[in-house]
Amino acid sequence: MAAEGILQDLTQGTGGIYIHNNDGFQAAFDRLAAPPEYSYVLGFQPAEAKPDGKFHPIKIRLTNEKGLTIEARRGYYVLEKDSEKQAARLEVDDALFSRDPRNEIPVVLQTGYIEPNNGDPTVTLLVKVDLKSLHFRHASERNLDSLSIVSALFNEASPLSVRLELQADCYAGIWGHTTAQRRIVDESDIESALNAAAAVGDDRLQRMSTGRVSPETFTHGTSAQRVHWFKRGFDSGDLSACDTFRTR
Repeated sequence: MAAEGILQDLTQGTGGIYIHNNDGFQAAFDRLAAPPEYSYVLGFQPAEAKPDGKFHPIKIRLTNEKGLTIEARRGYYVLEKDSEKQAARLEVDDALFSRDPRNEIPVVLQTGYIEPNNGDPTVTLLVKVDLKSLHFRHASERNLDSLSIVSALFNEASPLSVRLELQADCYAGIWGHTTAQRRIVDESDIESALNAAAAVGDDRLQRMSTGRVSPETFTHGTSAQRVHWFKRGFDSGDLSACDTFRTR
């Protein structure tokens, strides 16, 4: 299936372990979590890498692979000629999308939110940097005193987030489908799963906590949506039925 192919490519491309079509969850988790008795970390640096900005495949082989496994990336990217700017951009992107805090820069951020009666709401960001504490890069016997500030606003309450969570509900329904075929669960278990899905819908939770519903802040979908996608996965047992991103 297409979804499985994507997961397999992602796993192989990052040197991971891909486990599928296996009902032995405990054995699979044990395999993923168990560290090897011996491990070796090898580095690779091409002697003459062309600055073409392309992906270059590599293949790792062992002379004697008996009892051994290899976890490795399938290749590497080489930056184009203007590598200094690209490296700086990649460093900014990594820092921007990282979940780890960075404390090297003496900066204070102040945010504000204005929601006028007429017009779109506005988010303001005030950045205060202590320039005396910064260490600028030294080049050509001069200190480069340029400073670029990049800011981004991440909104967890987005339609993409809702569709992703609804897809997870559909996958849960497929799992219920397979277990029902093997008579591991019965109708009462499925009914409990449907009731649980309905109980944690965004609309129901918001109505219980605030007395009103704000669809623009949904993160998981309504009770009806969650029940619908769980039932869709359960009735079909097919991953292709869980494409929440194309279904309108």
